[in-house]
Amino acid sequence: MQGYSRCDVFKTPLLFSLTLIVILVAGLSEALAYDKYSDCDDCHGDFRDSPYTSLANGANWGNSLHDVHRNEMLNGDCNTCHVSGDFDSVSIDSSTGGNGLAPISCMGCHGRDEDMGNDSLSGGRGAGLRQHHYTAGVERCVNCHSDSNPASYTPVGEDVLPNYYANPGANHPQIPKDPCNADGSERFAGTEGLDNDGDGSYDAADSDCTVMSITYSVGGNVSGLTGSGLALQNNGADTLSIAANGSFSFATELEDASAYSVTVSAQPTGQTCSVANGSGTIAAADVSNVAVTCEDNPSSGIQINTGMNDAWFYPETDGQGMLISVFDNSDVMFVAWFTFDVERPPADVTAMLGDPGHRWLTAQGTFNGNIATLELYQTVGGVFDSSNPAPDPAEKIGTMTIVWSSCNSAIVSYVIDSPPLVGEFPIQRVVPNNITLCESMQ
Repeated sequence: MQGYSRCDVFKTPLLFSLTLIVILVAGLSEALAYDKYSDCDDCHGDFRDSPYTSLANGANWGNSLHDVHRNEMLNGDCNTCHVSGDFDSVSIDSSTGGNGLAPISCMGCHGRDEDMGNDSLSGGRGAGLRQHHYTAGVERCVNCHSDSNPASYTPVGEDVLPNYYANPGANHPQIPKDPCNADGSERFAGTEGLDNDGDGSYDAADSDCTVMSITYSVGGNVSGLTGSGLALQNNGADTLSIAANGSFSFATELEDASAYSVTVSAQPTGQTCSVANGSGTIAAADVSNVAVTCEDNPSSGIQINTGMNDAWFYPETDGQGMLISVFDNSDVMFVAWFTFDVERPPADVTAMLGDPGHRWLTAQGTFNGNIATLELYQTVGGVFDSSNPAPDPAEKIGTMTIVWSSCNSAIVSYVIDSPPLVGEFPIQRVVPNNITLCESMQ
């Protein structure tokens, strides 16, 4: 061993061992780089700085991150994020656990249980958090965590509840509950929210948080029906034909807080149906108590005939009226209804001829006994005493039923789809000349 001292014999192995220790320590430091929040200070700022100002978007929280989390979110429940006895540091995924909260610290709000089992090194709750950093250019985690690269694993969507959202425990009234934060009420200190699935979109801006509207059905029960032709409508539309007694439900469902109004758009032959519990507002539940009751029409001994051809009106709305024509060889009736709009036009609206509020509707259909069941139409687009431009084809806008009780009295019922109008009024002849003819034809 000439040329070597006793110390030289051990020098090389000792240097190798020291180098190996340094490498191992460095590797351990790399693996535990984000074990505690203190490791995140360089990018996110000190947890106790007050007021905290985000290094990402410059938002001023008005208080420290520590106090906003402790007081505003957790109601002073320190064990949620800390290990008992150690209130100086915060581990990312371990703690004593708050009152009814799991001992998972930051992962209670920034991770999801559904991502567990997809990482060889950790529980996996933080897959979205790691991918958020990866997408932002911080790729350090990918060296140890197999779920850090979006190409390797897809975290559950932003709309999936973190553990603390789903299980808020006791005495935490301000803990967030909606991962999509649709109304912004859980956006503390004006922050842009969270990106728990790591795709770069925050809260409601994430496509996973597309709001799916919840709708409710409107329906009820029909009783007493013996005739044919009954039809119901909801809000002046969504016509539903009813052939037999029993339950019914309209095809179009409505969102919560929507108004509904069920009406009879066509009466059955020889009967009159009425609606109870027909209108209201959806209150986060299906409507099933609409009651439609049908009764046979009383026999008046009156038969519709050509003696009813005349001008008819309702004295209380003098200036409006109807011209009624009966074609008894085909059991068909035609009605021209002269009336006004539902509201007066503004004073600055003028018409070249007549009143700007004038309206002219027509109705036609069949009759049986003393009842005429008609479809109501509106014609628009024409010009006075001219064939050019040609009027638009008549558009059906509702239904009308006229029930005669004598040769000089009847009840008119109408349902107009748009705007939704429902009502009835009595009519009588303008002049009584044809009453005798009507009576002679009974």
